[in-house]
Amino acid sequence: PDVRFLIAGPDRPVSRQIPQTGSDFLRSRLAPDHFSRVKILGHMPLEHMPQVYQRANVLLAPSRSETLSSACVEAAGCGLAAIGARGTGMESVIVHGETGFLEDVHQPEEFAKRILFLADHPDISRRMGERARRIVLERFSFEAVSRATVAMYEDVIHKRSRQHE
Repeated sequence: PDVRFLIAGPDRPVSRQIPQTGSDFLRSRLAPDHFSRVKILGHMPLEHMPQVYQRANVLLAPSRSETLSSACVEAAGCGLAAIGARGTGMESVIVHGETGFLEDVHQPEEFAKRILFLADHPDISRRMGERARRIVLERFSFEAVSRATVAMYEDVIHKRSRQHE
């Protein structure tokens, strides 16, 4: 399929071991016709991210160290399916097979398979995105977080008062 990539975020060095910026790293490793499918947007202000998510069909988030991925929450809130790394905080947003896919970050070929699967099945990708949006509204809306916070405080107060009886 005609797959294209949008990359949003600062163009920084890849890692301590790879001092090249992300764009230079990709350019050095991809064939020119493949690199032509990559558009590097650079740093995007938060208020512009909904438009970026709306241009996409899926969020690819192969980070090895995310705790709670704000990108996953934002993308899901915009109705976008996601492919993320297993064993990270993305698991609180991505439900494997329902809102996207979770893969081992050390197996990039599995990420590639999932990208191609969702590109070939836009109806499945759309349904996953719809489910992701519902989950974000259920778990991460201001109201949901407020209710959970109040419930936690009430639980602590209740337990503390029973200890002092």
